[in-house]
Amino acid sequence: MFRRISIVLILLAVASAAAAPTLAKSTVIGHKSSKSGVGYVDLIRALPLHHKYRIQVTGHKHSALQGYGYENYTYLANGRFQEGTNRLTFGGSIPRNFILSAPLPRNIKSLLLGTAIWTKDRKALTVKFLDLGKAH
Repeated sequence: MFRRISIVLILLAVASAAAAPTLAKSTVIGHKSSKSGVGYVDLIRALPLHHKYRIQVTGHKHSALQGYGYENYTYLANGRFQEGTNRLTFGGSIPRNFILSAPLPRNIKSLLLGTAIWTKDRKALTVKFLDLGKAH
């Protein structure tokens, strides 16, 4: 009996150690939900620099979604601050993930992500911004 319990505890420890890096891979840095009948979420957040991001849209399964967004960033060029914007468009059906991999200047100083996403049938939805860690 003691041997079985020991084996189970060892297996649980190994499984939790193996799962820990997976859980640490993404961090929620923005989260907002709508109510049914509205079906619209706008979300704006400042993001850590030089990371990869995922926009995760969940809600009523198979609801069609649309949306727009932007990445607004400032960077240093020739000793002066400059500004740039990447426009984003979203489409598809729920559930849906969008990975942000737009090229940004190396000398970036700030990054702001804004989105407006809605379902065509006005069903409830949730939008999350996830930090996937340092971009390589």
